[in-house]
Amino acid sequence: MTLAVENCSDQIVLTWLRENSESSTFSKLADMFNFLKTHIAAEEKKDHGDAVDVVFMAHGSIRDFMIPASCLLPLASIRDVVLYAPWNCVTCNLGYAIATGRLQPQHRVFYCTKKLGCTVPDEKHRPVKLPDRWNSMKQAGDQMIPNISVSPLRPDDGIWKRFESLTKKHGSVGRNRIVVPFIFPGKESDSVPFSVVTLALSLVLLQSRFKATVHLDACLGDQSVGQKFDKSYLEQQYACAIDGTGLACSPEMFSRVQLNIPEPLESSSLIESCSDQQGEKSAQQLFRVHHRNHETTKPLRHSCDISLFVMATADQLVKEIFSWITQGENYADKLKKLAGRLESEREQANAIKFLGASAGVMGSALLVGVGAASVLTGGLATPLLALGAAYTGGGAVACACSSETEEKYSKKILSEARDILNRSNEKVTMIQELFEKLKKEKKRQNSMLDPKELDNHVLADVLMAVGRHRELDMSNMNHLLTNQIEFSFANGVNMCGPQLGFSPILVSVCAVLLMFNLKVGSKSLGFMATFGPGALSGGIILAGAGAMAYFLPEAVDSWNDLIKKNYVTEASRSLRSRAEEILKVTRELREQFNTIEESLRKLSRIKFIIEKKNRNQDEKRELIDYAIKNSPYPEVKQWLIDNAGSDVFCHLVNLGNFIKQKLYEEAEQKTEEDWKWRKIELVFLAHGSIENRMIPARCLMPLPSITDVLLYSPWNCLLYPEAAYSIATGSIQPDHRLFGCANPGLCYCSPETSRDVHVPLHLPSRWNSMRDAGCQEIPNIMVSPVAKEGDPAFADFIALRECYGTPTANRYLVPYLAPEIGRVPFFIVTLAISLVLLLTNHEATVHLAACLGKSPRNAVMQEERLSWQYSYTVDNTGMTVPRETIQNRYGPVFNMFKAVFGDESPFF
Repeated sequence: MTLAVENCSDQIVLTWLRENSESSTFSKLADMFNFLKTHIAAEEKKDHGDAVDVVFMAHGSIRDFMIPASCLLPLASIRDVVLYAPWNCVTCNLGYAIATGRLQPQHRVFYCTKKLGCTVPDEKHRPVKLPDRWNSMKQAGDQMIPNISVSPLRPDDGIWKRFESLTKKHGSVGRNRIVVPFIFPGKESDSVPFSVVTLALSLVLLQSRFKATVHLDACLGDQSVGQKFDKSYLEQQYACAIDGTGLACSPEMFSRVQLNIPEPLESSSLIESCSDQQGEKSAQQLFRVHHRNHETTKPLRHSCDISLFVMATADQLVKEIFSWITQGENYADKLKKLAGRLESEREQANAIKFLGASAGVMGSALLVGVGAASVLTGGLATPLLALGAAYTGGGAVACACSSETEEKYSKKILSEARDILNRSNEKVTMIQELFEKLKKEKKRQNSMLDPKELDNHVLADVLMAVGRHRELDMSNMNHLLTNQIEFSFANGVNMCGPQLGFSPILVSVCAVLLMFNLKVGSKSLGFMATFGPGALSGGIILAGAGAMAYFLPEAVDSWNDLIKKNYVTEASRSLRSRAEEILKVTRELREQFNTIEESLRKLSRIKFIIEKKNRNQDEKRELIDYAIKNSPYPEVKQWLIDNAGSDVFCHLVNLGNFIKQKLYEEAEQKTEEDWKWRKIELVFLAHGSIENRMIPARCLMPLPSITDVLLYSPWNCLLYPEAAYSIATGSIQPDHRLFGCANPGLCYCSPETSRDVHVPLHLPSRWNSMRDAGCQEIPNIMVSPVAKEGDPAFADFIALRECYGTPTANRYLVPYLAPEIGRVPFFIVTLAISLVLLLTNHEATVHLAACLGKSPRNAVMQEERLSWQYSYTVDNTGMTVPRETIQNRYGPVFNMFKAVFGDESPFF
């Protein structure tokens, strides 16, 4: 306890330790200390880094009183304590998943543990407000939490046996991960406050080289005697389950750990590993539920499972890089100390040589003087002659011994320096191997990725891992990062949106990778090199062996040569210089990671605002500013600036969020056969017109989440309901198009010549693709709502497969029902939708079902230019399709189109 008090810096924990030092709470501290010391001492001999994850497996419960969360982190040797179960919840079969680091929040499955007659279905046992993260005691800080008691595992509960079985089957938990089963021979019934366990562990770690994050694998059921804990408070702290709730992993997690093919979960494995023995029946029920879901509801998806291990590899990669930075700083300090020792040894050797030389001079003088006296005295001075000889010999021996001692210590010092640099390079090799492993896993996850796409996905995984390492909320951020990285390296049409190619976050992550000489398979990072390595990192050489050259052990040979040539000062100076260079590299890496963290925080903030429905004025301003900053096209930027004071753009973002929510609901219903929902077709139904102001076609595709926008009619052409309906269903073909006069009363042509006049010349046998149009200029398209929200004649979102079967499996109709928004440029609609889709795993092709007649009617258009861009029709031209090409003409969907575009077309 004295050692703990002396090393504790947290005042709350310090007070807690002092107040309880004499209580029964710490009566088992010595036993726990000795128990844990045995485990940690054994692990120190293994190939672990300095930062480790300690998984403590035990039976557990919460009871009786509350303590500050910080009391579970009494000393700096424990960085964090992570709890996985909500309060008042038992756990089942989490040990191996926690130990390997692969358990993710989305794997949680809740069930009822009661044997008989529970009226609450399993899905209702899931806490209502369940965070998408684990319960970090570091983040909880001084919040009060229930006292957690842990007791040893028993031979008959099968928990440790099950863990060993999974380890044997699927492999060890990995480097830097230490599993400590709470097994106390002869003391199976003893329970210990978990705060005592972490205190004992922190004291043990204090005497080791480790700093640890502790993961608790234990039940947290409320077993208080008397009054139970306040559940409302526990819900605020993290989450609290109703009585009789158990937590297990989803079958996908257990059935294919480190496997690439699906395998069914054996019911016996789930039951046998249930940490609550009273939950056997519940575990059987849980298996049946998931087995039934597996067969009938939703298939197991390979990429989701493989991504868990890709994520684990990325996390390990980032953890090793941070470990290398810390070690590099320690190495630099050690090299400086070695330089000091080398100089100190030289000074001592010089002193000894000086004394030896002095003794030699004195001896020589005695020999000369006494030799002459011996001759003159007839040998009476012979004893002095012997003394002079002794001085001379002693001086020579002293000089010789000094040189030998200096050489011995120099070799030892240089040997230590070589060892330091070797260890650093071993860590670099490990980082490079992990990066290669990450690329292979990512390629295996999606074999269709080309080298450039593979690099983009790898970069996104590294950024995600950096965010998790810095304890940021990275939920649903992966798609945003991947899409924006893809966009930043894109060339060609998509030149609008966040320019990450020159932003701090992408420059920084590329700088880190280049610093470790991590090779990529494409040229997507090549532009970095064109700026020169110094441009990326403040002058530090990054490419090739640049920064890592400071750690090559061959440098020791040059220092050894300097020492042999008696240039010890030069050798020590070189050692110090090398130490400074190492510190320069580590400082630069920390700065790069700080930049990445800041950028991730900003992206996370924007993501939060995008997804929020009711934004305050500051958040609306922030969203508009973000859109303005990342919109390079003057037309888009100017519209955002001019309308910054209105809520129009925010309403359009809400429309995008509505579409996203509907897509998520649809995705949950997909089966293996039609699971191609990532690439979708969005049909936007609106009233439309064109203005004589021209904009680049690519303005309609502001972000990579919209891959194309297709227009179906020529410019200055109206649509009949048959044509718009065929656009929506996807049945329209170029040879279906029929043209005629839409308003004979306004037409200047005679009925005899009308049909020929209204058919455009040079009509392409394709649709007008904005992706293909690229930099070509097109008229600004304006869209306006087709009805009010809630109009019974209009559905707000239609999955067309429900009406038209498999050909429209990924096609969705979105009527523009937003009178509060009004008439807006179509490029602002696509900007808002693409911004939201950027947060999802979807890529959309947008099909516009709207008229493209000019507005106002007397507007002067650049007819020749528009005819060249695609096609242009004379005024009052309408487009339809043969009625025999239309199915379900009398259904509610077709009636909706009639409400927008008028009655059916005449026969042209």
